[in-house]
Amino acid sequence: MEQKLYALPKGWEWKKLSSLAELSRKSIQPLEGRSYNYIGLEHIESGTGKLIDFSATDGGNILSTKIEFSKEMVLYGKLRPYLNKVYVAEMDGVATTEILPFKCADNLFPDFLATFMRSEHFIKAVTSNCSGARMPRATTKFFKNIAYVPLPPLNEQKRIVARLDALFTRIDTAISHLQETLELSKALFASALDEEFSNLGTRRMISDIAYVKGGKRLPKEKKLRDEPTNHPYIRVADFTDNGSIEITNLKYITEEVFEKISRYTINHGDLYISIAGTIGKTGIIPKQIDGANLTENAAKLVFKEPDCIAVRYVYYFTLSQDFIEQAGIATKVVAQPKLALARLSKIQIPIPTIEKQQKVIAHLDVLSEHTRALEAATEKRIKNLTALKASLLDQAFRGKL
Repeated sequence: MEQKLYALPKGWEWKKLSSLAELSRKSIQPLEGRSYNYIGLEHIESGTGKLIDFSATDGGNILSTKIEFSKEMVLYGKLRPYLNKVYVAEMDGVATTEILPFKCADNLFPDFLATFMRSEHFIKAVTSNCSGARMPRATTKFFKNIAYVPLPPLNEQKRIVARLDALFTRIDTAISHLQETLELSKALFASALDEEFSNLGTRRMISDIAYVKGGKRLPKEKKLRDEPTNHPYIRVADFTDNGSIEITNLKYITEEVFEKISRYTINHGDLYISIAGTIGKTGIIPKQIDGANLTENAAKLVFKEPDCIAVRYVYYFTLSQDFIEQAGIATKVVAQPKLALARLSKIQIPIPTIEKQQKVIAHLDVLSEHTRALEAATEKRIKNLTALKASLLDQAFRGKL
């Protein structure tokens, strides 16, 4: 698919990328005992062109043939180009074959090319010319025959890059401060939770107050359906971060499948918790999907005396550090072992009177609402600033900055 070209200011012109930058294909097998500046896709930060977690690597730890690059070459990550990984080399080195190195001609400023490659216009062009559906890759054909670059005079290129760098530095600083606000908001709510549940009533094991039951996987060779039936099937992917279920993308099972796993449902008065994959996400089933089937990657708590135990009180406790520590949930560990139902059953929870539980719920409901409102407003501001960066890029390469 051809790249769409828009009108440019006087003195600018569209040029084929292949006429401005040579694609280097020189390969090398790194040697053991020699140090290399090795760059993989994981070392290039999406959207910024910064190197992350990078250090020199011994050739013995670089197992396959790599592509050589030189200082000031533009390194473009061709795998899943929507990840927007573009870096201007500050040293000589070797790169994964998933990176394409471009050597710019004298009339093309490398930082100008790299910045244009991060623009929405270029990303759309390259993603519409990828090969492979599951793991899309930018093609050499695109860069040789299709890709065009808007080319102003060299001094103008450098002015644009400097202007964008200055603006982006200010925007990134603002985003960083907003992200700190988000983290502080989460920390304050977590602190309030821990304070609320400290020294609060007699502690009892979950197995004393609730039956702990697992969900059920689909029978072999049976699949979930997109078409609604009377039987929604709740997956961990449907669990939200605010203790409920995202119902806009539910999957369903047929009546035939339901008959085989009909015992593994969850009701509005129960509490769910993910026990595999993303562990420790908890919440309450909305009334409109009461009786839905539950995935094998989650468990439910069915309370023995619902008049004495408020499910929302227990939900708030599952957000506390006390619960996290007892469950052995390492929140930042990617691959965690499955949370055993036996361990979940033995977790101790303070159980005051139902009246006191309701007071705790009322206080935390108000605090949670204020916290979510602050976080939503902050996330919206971050989103707007991110959109501003994209807009500035678009303006810059139309000669309007």
